[in-house]
Amino acid sequence: MEYVIAFFKALGMFLVGLTAFRIMGSQAVGRLTDFDLVIVIAIGALIAKPLADPELNPLISIVAISALVIAQIVISWLSLKSIFFERIVTGKTIKVIENGAIIMKV
Repeated sequence: MEYVIAFFKALGMFLVGLTAFRIMGSQAVGRLTDFDLVIVIAIGALIAKPLADPELNPLISIVAISALVIAQIVISWLSLKSIFFERIVTGKTIKVIENGAIIMKV
């Protein structure tokens, strides 16, 4: 019986994670900002926690995941509206190639 419970708990947490990522919007892994990457790692850890600890209520992880999704949406919206927040979230780009040549000086 505990295997059946573990199976459905894993399936449920997978659906929670999938829903969270769909709400946040899909991006290619190479295009993730540092902030988005931290959110992805944190959500992954929160999904795994109730699966590894049968004593932990999955609802606690779902609430924490929801908080991270809301934070990601708010920070992304602020970065669209404010150059200050955009610089904090995305950082400053560095040009490494110009006219097909690698720039050695930074």
